[in-house]
Parts: sequence; C-alpha cells; structure tokens
Amino acid sequence: MKQTKMWKQKDGTKIRICDMSDSHLLNTIHLLNKYVKNKETALINVGYQGLSFLQGEMAIEHLENGLQQLEEEGLDPYEEIPILENLEKEMERRSLTNLGE
Repeated sequence: MKQTKMWKQKDGTKIRICDMSDSHLLNTIHLLNKYVKNKETALINVGYQGLSFLQGEMAIEHLENGLQQLEEEGLDPYEEIPILENLEKEMERRSLTNLGE
C-alpha cells in the first residue's frame, strides 16, 4: 500500500501533499529552496567570521577547506529537508514547472 506523505502547514494542520493546490505546492517548494540557500549563506558567513578567532594553522586550513567545499557544492537540499523530494515528485506528477527557481 502506498504511504501518503503529509505536509504540516504554517497553522499546524496537516494536509496530504497530493491534496495541496498547484500554487500551494509550488510556493512551498520555492520557500524550502530559499530556506536552504539562506542557511547556506548564513553558514558561509559564520565560517568566515570564525576564521578571525582561530589561531592554529591546521584549524584555519580545515575551516577554509570546509568553506570552499560549501561554496562550490552548497548544501544538499534533500538532506536538509527530506520531504522536499516528495513535494518535487508531486510537482513532476502534475507536470508543473517550478518557476521560482
């Protein structure tokens, strides 16, 4: 039997992803992608601020390497927000285009 995935709305009520309106689905995907990008930017900013507090060469090099990797690869949105994959599958099932990206 197929497991129905649920989305918890801002007001706390739960709705099945398949019952979301097209605009609600697209807006949710856009919001979550924006959240991941903002988190990525915040992590990079905090990392660079942290460089000024470090003194050891190895510690500085380790943080610089981590920052470089984060800048090149970014965060994995599906790791950060696992339900995003289900939302995008529903978008594809409906043949919608996420114009917000």
